[in-house]
Amino acid sequence: MVLVYRLASYGSSGDVWKPMPETYYFNNGTLDFGYDNDFTRYDAQVNLFGYDLPGLSNSYKLDQVFRVVIIPAYFGNKNPDAVNFNDYDSVVEHYNLDESKITKIKM
Repeated sequence: MVLVYRLASYGSSGDVWKPMPETYYFNNGTLDFGYDNDFTRYDAQVNLFGYDLPGLSNSYKLDQVFRVVIIPAYFGNKNPDAVNFNDYDSVVEHYNLDESKITKIKM
């Protein structure tokens, strides 16, 4: 299982991680833009899509932080109700992940 999260906001109360895919809509309900991801055995890719990406605020295009969590499918499928995969902190706690060992990649 490959889970991808985007750092949506941060502050004194902690980080807010949103799971992929993530979609934003205009007030009239039409698609504005979104993030999605795909992966293979060897890599994971995050994509930004939308209808007016040049007009999209740089705050959504630049300096984004993503976390990719890889869980062997055996563990992820063993008891899927034991953890909320939409909640990054629940995943970290359930699988006892050591965040100090996160590999940081700057692009």
